[in-house]
Amino acid sequence: MRIFAIVLMFFWAAGAQAFESYAKYNVKYSWFELGDAIAKLSIDGDRYVTEVSAKSKKMAATFSGNRQETYRSEGRVIKENGQNVLLPEKLEWRMKSTNKSRYIIWIFDHENEIATMVKEECDSKKKCNHETTMLEGEKYSRNDILTIYHNITNNFMKSPEKNIEVNVVGSRKRARVEKPEGKLLKAAQENLGLTSGNILVVHLNQELFSSADGALFVLLDDDNIVKKAVIVDTVLFGDVVGDLVEKKVN
Repeated sequence: MRIFAIVLMFFWAAGAQAFESYAKYNVKYSWFELGDAIAKLSIDGDRYVTEVSAKSKKMAATFSGNRQETYRSEGRVIKENGQNVLLPEKLEWRMKSTNKSRYIIWIFDHENEIATMVKEECDSKKKCNHETTMLEGEKYSRNDILTIYHNITNNFMKSPEKNIEVNVVGSRKRARVEKPEGKLLKAAQENLGLTSGNILVVHLNQELFSSADGALFVLLDDDNIVKKAVIVDTVLFGDVVGDLVEKKVN
């Protein structure tokens, strides 16, 4: 479920001083239901909070030990080229299951281009390990795993560029985002089950995939919120599909 907790966060709120959105997704492989993912974004003046959570269900909950994950990012809203850009101050990731829990927090120092990462992992006996790491140089980014998607849809979707590579805090590797054309567009349309729409392809390059370049096909609605997403070629499940089942935008 982690991969859906990451990739379903394509929000757009350009020019908004007060904005809230909520989206709920059902995640499944074929007939096998994996769980639900919920994405939220709130902007109030020059502050934002965004959160994505994923919870396993039914048989998937049994296999994963009732695994639950949450990403939460908060920080400032700044203006760049007339667009709202989310600038994170803190990112949190929490995971808990029957047998263990994990927690990671990233604190951003944009002035000095450093992010401090603190990890905590505890087993079922509450024995915990702690680790602190400084991320700087190429490991630092002014975007985190959630804000990058908002900022991409604000800027990339309106630009003439066809693809962009992103380095973000909270992700293990760089990702490439592409506006598909030709054979890639046809493949995206076939996987999403449509012949038109606002489509992005995200090449994730994660160990989740059985091949070196696993792909995520994303269909955006008129509010630039993910309507449907298909993760192709995962190791355990093959193709995984997420469908929007509930949405609120204020």
